[in-house]
Amino acid sequence: MAQDSRKSELIAELARSRETISASVRGAGRGLDVAQRTRAAFAQHRVAWLSGAGLLGFVLAKLPGRTKKVVVGRKGAAAQTGETAVKAGLLITVLKLVFDLARPALTKWLTQRVVTYAQQRYAPQARR
Repeated sequence: MAQDSRKSELIAELARSRETISASVRGAGRGLDVAQRTRAAFAQHRVAWLSGAGLLGFVLAKLPGRTKKVVVGRKGAAAQTGETAVKAGLLITVLKLVFDLARPALTKWLTQRVVTYAQQRYAPQARR
């Protein structure tokens, strides 16, 4: 009988331990649920949250913008880069104008070349 009473005591102690652990886990889960805690805090202190958000927005809007400027000085070869860029731009403009004017002639010439090649290559040959 002594063993039966000891066994039932151990079973009761094990049940109490399980309930304590379950309660601890539920409490920790509620404590770690940030979204639920935030919703509850907002519901209880709505005015404080809204005024804090407004104040934070106001402060962020009043912060000065970035004023740091990067200045690159032109010295030596770097100064000639601007002149080179202007010359290259003019050259490209002239080449584009010439190509636009010559495009119909180039198209006609290329078409004749392709037709001549196709006739020579794919013309039916006389059988010997």
